[in-house]
Amino acid sequence: MNGSNLVLVKGQRFHLHPRQFAVAFTFFCNLEQAVSQEFLLSSYWRSSRASDPSRALATCVSQIRTRLSLDRENEFKLLRLSGRNYKLTAQPLSWC
Repeated sequence: MNGSNLVLVKGQRFHLHPRQFAVAFTFFCNLEQAVSQEFLLSSYWRSSRASDPSRALATCVSQIRTRLSLDRENEFKLLRLSGRNYKLTAQPLSWC
């Protein structure tokens, strides 16, 4: 596997599928901003053969959240907002 989709999280290397990498990159480029489901679908699932692109996106986001540990216990948290949006937030680190 080539290194173009390589992500480093807390010293561990993870290879993401190209679409997962592209979606994760979009979230990080839009840190603290809502990213619409419609934007993600039109950008990355336009030519997909998925029978349910919305479900494919939800699965992709879930895999990104798990692989990159984007949950409440880490520096970044990937949220599903009301409506059809996602938002990656940066959380302050606790030094105590």
